[in-house]
Amino acid sequence: MRPMAKKTSHGRTLTPLGAWALAFGSIVGWGAFIMPGTSFLPNGGPLGTAIGFGIGAGIMVLIAVNYRVMIRRFPRSGGSFVYAQEAFGTAHGFACGWFLVLAFVSFMAQNAAAIALISRNLMNHVLEFGFSYSVAGYRVSAGEVLVSLVLLAILYVVAVRSRRLTYVLETLFVASMMVFLVVVAVVLVQNPGGLAACAPAFNPGKNPVTGTLVVLSMAPWAFLGFDVISQTADEFTFPIRRAAGIMVAAILAGFLFYVLLTVLGAAVVPEGFAGWPDYVAALGSLDGIRSVPVFNAVFTLMGARGILLLDVAALGAVLSGMLGFGIGASRLLCAMADAGQLPSWTAFRHPRSGAPAHALLLAFIGAAIFQVLGRSVLTWVMDMSSVGAALSFLYTSAATWKYAKAEGRTALKVTGAVGAGLSAVFILLLVVPIPQVGASLGVESLVFLAAWVVLGLNFYMPHRQKAPGEAEPSEFRVTDDAPREQMEPELRTDDE
Repeated sequence: MRPMAKKTSHGRTLTPLGAWALAFGSIVGWGAFIMPGTSFLPNGGPLGTAIGFGIGAGIMVLIAVNYRVMIRRFPRSGGSFVYAQEAFGTAHGFACGWFLVLAFVSFMAQNAAAIALISRNLMNHVLEFGFSYSVAGYRVSAGEVLVSLVLLAILYVVAVRSRRLTYVLETLFVASMMVFLVVVAVVLVQNPGGLAACAPAFNPGKNPVTGTLVVLSMAPWAFLGFDVISQTADEFTFPIRRAAGIMVAAILAGFLFYVLLTVLGAAVVPEGFAGWPDYVAALGSLDGIRSVPVFNAVFTLMGARGILLLDVAALGAVLSGMLGFGIGASRLLCAMADAGQLPSWTAFRHPRSGAPAHALLLAFIGAAIFQVLGRSVLTWVMDMSSVGAALSFLYTSAATWKYAKAEGRTALKVTGAVGAGLSAVFILLLVVPIPQVGASLGVESLVFLAAWVVLGLNFYMPHRQKAPGEAEPSEFRVTDDAPREQMEPELRTDDE
């Protein structure tokens, strides 16, 4: 019989505030500032975005309940990989982990690649120095790649040397974003045009229902990150039962961030445009601040000081996303190695900090490779990785349903079944072409998806041949009355 995955411990340094910052900082990255103009308004409009993300946030809250159940049952790093493996066996665990780690790394890389977009759109191409080359129609500049790699290297060193400092920095990055969020809310309330300036509520060139569905289909992408704290369950300094509230608070804050920035971008348009639909349609022909609705609105309403505040918040979003998904990817890789599904070298911990040094190195190298390949390739992989995000939600919910069914827990059976069903719908929206919705993956993303499946099979089969059997199901309950020594191992701290 195959040994159960090890109950590893990285030491306990993650406070409730740090856990919330880790989840929120992973949910909201650079995309929250740029996508109101490129995706949210063109599809759903202000109201369609609010409805789509409102429904999506509600679904994520339900799935967060399932994560709480599974975190209490398996209070160790690994998240949905552990839940899939323990509930359904080695093959399912590997499939879940294989797709989720790519999602974490690609989202980490997306935030690092935002440095190039900031330079081109808002800093007069200041980082475009050195040689350049094109990949899939996207021009990659050596200067932009160099700056991204330097940032990745700095964050890697911090994450390896001190987990406590890592979580403190993540909290500071998120604090800059929350200050900006409060200022945006105040400015919107005081805007002379009020919310009426956002009219029309939906994009007149798009069916309101299909436009809202497109936004809803982005929910796995938009809210991926709240589950990162499930990868760090054995680092909590607080009772595990509080994890659900922390995840829900991060999801709701992420919802507010997405919607407020979308409303802000629609409420203020440059002179010469009748409204935000005309403005958004013309973005491709604009440059500088006018090419990014959120930045244009902030500059119009608050001037240079507002742009400075926005720059700090955007940088905080970029760095928190890089660091948050790097933490999630490293803990996931480490858990897979502890379970014998990756080389044991991957699970090496730094002797002083206890951080998974080699797993962090792999995650940061993966993000660095995407900087070299360029944004076109990264976009294809990120779109494909949304399938991995939805798959992890599906496995967590299905595992909740399985254990709840065995133990007669009706309420948890419902949350598990509904969460699994909705996650399956997200996957279908992404992989099955539905012309009326237009949310399915492009050809390039589908090719990468198939390639990742084939690569995973070739990587998994040798390990599978060495595994003599499957894991036995867990024997303790999915309830709050499980023995404390099973639920919450003895607290201790590292980095001291």
